Amino acid sequence: MSKKTLGDIKGCLKGRVVLVVSAAPSSAKWSEVYKSISGQAPVVACIKQAVEIEGLNSICDIHFINPYNLKKYKYKNKPLVIFSGAVDAPRVFNDYDLKMNVCKNKNANLSETLASKLNFDDHLFEKSGIVRPWGPGIMYESVFYTLLHMGAKKIITVGWDIADSKGGNKHFYDKKSIVDIVDYFFRQMCSRFRISIIYNWVSYSLGRKYNHAGMVQGEAEVTSKSVPHIQSWLLSKGTELQIISDSKWMKL
Repeated sequence: MSKKTLGDIKGCLKGRVVLVVSAAPSSAKWSEVYKSISGQAPVVACIKQAVEIEGLNSICDIHFINPYNLKKYKYKNKPLVIFSGAVDAPRVFNDYDLKMNVCKNKNANLSETLASKLNFDDHLFEKSGIVRPWGPGIMYESVFYTLLHMGAKKIITVGWDIADSKGGNKHFYDKKSIVDIVDYFFRQMCSRFRISIIYNWVSYSLGRKYNHAGMVQGEAEVTSKSVPHIQSWLLSKGTELQIISDSKWMKL
């Protein structure tokens, strides 16, 4: 199947409402929110593992992924898959329809992120194309820009919590089992012997998460402070951003 371009998707959602479901704990509210806006025929976008939430897989229209914490996804109805990669990122085995490239210096710090600089206009697709800024995070790097480019009039997020109360990653699927413990030690061993690609391929083949990654220290604070700014900027472009979350990071 041929790949998509930014031109192919420009304006394709003009005037539409988009429900973006991410993978943090507040994603549990997605069904309630979806029902409340069902009369507006919302487009559904899923972030990474959110596509595996019961009921979402069959109605997901757009699936956003990046190189980290990936899985081999099985779709009931094939969505448009948008991948935002990076030059120094580990290898990815997933397929996708449209690829973007996150530009990040190897030794970059949070002061160089979009959430810190707040220079949103500089990274419109019309100006920088598929070259994306370091967010941090997929929402800033590709999700909001893509939906704006598509012409969405309103974006509603559920499950975008930024972080847990301590500033770390937390997802609806997080758990600890014997399998997870064995997986952890196998991953550490492969990393020590510089054969992580073998671990990643095996994990991908088995439908398990690969390219494990966490948050940068201070990432939650920087992102949280930028939220009112991204909302104001999107509104200035004609797109409303409504965030549904119980996270403290959305209330600072």
